Amino acid sequence: MDSKSFDSSSIIDRYPLLISQHYAKLKEKKYADPNIQFDLILEVFAVILKYLSTIVCRCYLFNDGGDNKLNDFISGEFKTLSDGNWNRLLRDCLSRYKILLRQNKEEGVTGPLIMIQQMIDYYFNKFQGKNNNDHYKLMEQIIPMDDWFKDIQISPHNKSVFDLFVSLRNMKSHTPKKSSKEYETYIEILKPLLDHLLFELEFITEYQLCFVKEVKVEKEIFSHTVKYAMGRNFETTKLDLEDSYLNKDELYILKWEKHTLGTDDAPKIDWSFTLGPYLIVAECPACNADQIFILNNYKNKKINFRNFTCTHTYSPPEILKDLDDIDAYLAGEKSISNLLKGKIIGEFFKVDDNLADSPEKRITSNTMLQKSRKYLKENEIILALKFSQEAIDLNKDNHEAWFENAMCKIITLEDLDKPICQVKKAIQLAPEKAQYSFALAEIYFETGKLDKAIQYTQHTIENSPSHQEAKNLLKILNSSNGNGGSKVNNDAKS
Repeated sequence: MDSKSFDSSSIIDRYPLLISQHYAKLKEKKYADPNIQFDLILEVFAVILKYLSTIVCRCYLFNDGGDNKLNDFISGEFKTLSDGNWNRLLRDCLSRYKILLRQNKEEGVTGPLIMIQQMIDYYFNKFQGKNNNDHYKLMEQIIPMDDWFKDIQISPHNKSVFDLFVSLRNMKSHTPKKSSKEYETYIEILKPLLDHLLFELEFITEYQLCFVKEVKVEKEIFSHTVKYAMGRNFETTKLDLEDSYLNKDELYILKWEKHTLGTDDAPKIDWSFTLGPYLIVAECPACNADQIFILNNYKNKKINFRNFTCTHTYSPPEILKDLDDIDAYLAGEKSISNLLKGKIIGEFFKVDDNLADSPEKRITSNTMLQKSRKYLKENEIILALKFSQEAIDLNKDNHEAWFENAMCKIITLEDLDKPICQVKKAIQLAPEKAQYSFALAEIYFETGKLDKAIQYTQHTIENSPSHQEAKNLLKILNSSNGNGGSKVNNDAKS
């Protein structure tokens, strides 16, 4: 580590809130009792470990879930939530990704896998055995200090800094309290080791942590009130997104799309996913303020979360449903498509009472949809609207009902904002349906929004290369754009 370039204030100001807050407690206060300072160092390590473990586990659950041994661990032994199990979760998930990335190296690395690749380098290359001289020398000094470490054998491909920190936490919990002098010796070694861990973790600042407090939809724009959790405090701001949106009451890690600075373009999300149910934001019952809580105990259908800053706990029973869904998926009782269909990447396993886990509601929803179609054919638009809305209410994942309801509203409403949002919802639920994207392309075409018409026409052709109507419309759009757009509607009708 280049000590000259290390700046502790940068960690406090830029790192994810749950890390920066705890690190600030360590750096900005003086503690007369070295035992307290020793505990704080280990607590910062624990926060880093659990934050990284949550991220990589959520990635694994979303786009892989193909390792039976790892699945058994997540749904079984991991529930004891010891530091050792958090470390194993991080190590085994990253090991799984090492294999997958090696097997698919010709396809290139995109999206969240770029972050995962950085984590692999961080965990296995930066801090493994003798690969890094600085941390290896520090570890060598700790090993002889207590018999607790006699089984730790440091070699180029063996124990990492994370294993050592877990051992230190276990030593603190299971051995008699040490003298102040002994703790001071540990602190002298551990502080630069912790700084090294944080210094090499700087890549994590590329990925924003944010909590969505509120979402409103108006004129095709999804307006969010979000609380950014980067730095030592939540920063509340407004965020408008046009096509991609985040869900209320969810904690996300996300990556913004790169776009030209200085333009008026609305920000676009490259990818995002929620960190629940392992990491959540809730109003602390003791502090009466929003805090980030980490899953702390999950046994016998009882659950509690802990906040590392205020040290209070929180026990939301509704989170058990999300954890049960993950277990069902890992056990093969639910398919990933059933759990995720119709949800943006951030919703993962969040199941609403109205969603597809209720077969009865699914069947009833489809019955309501058939009634709506019958009345639409008979030109009974009000009744068609009524039954398509009932279909949506029964099953929020019924993309056909969203589309049917939107078509009814286009007939009856002068304002197209709401039906446009509903067609987008149908596309979000079933992006492969060319019918939906082409309908939206036609709406934008008729209202003179040519860029968006082109976007959705191209989307249609990508999903259905033989879609002749879309090809014809794209020719008209390209021609109209070349002529300044003056002949768009006339050409469309000819």
